[in-house]
Amino acid sequence: MCPVSLRTTLKRTCRKAGVPEIRIRDLRHTHASLLLRQEVHSKVVQERLGTQASRSRWTFIVTCSRHIIMACKSR
Repeated sequence: MCPVSLRTTLKRTCRKAGVPEIRIRDLRHTHASLLLRQEVHSKVVQERLGTQASRSRWTFIVTCSRHIIMACKSR
């Protein structure tokens, strides 16, 4: 499926479901956040997302994400 068709399908599905429109990138971020929240190892998350981020950048992303997730869990 081409990216334009996928975006159009996602947009239409959101509209039919009565939920705010989201981007494919939002689904990717949600997927990563849910994995990190379940304490899946960051290397596994990185491999699943197929990210090419540098090691230092990826460490920063994971550290920030885990910090935010832990703050939300403590509420």
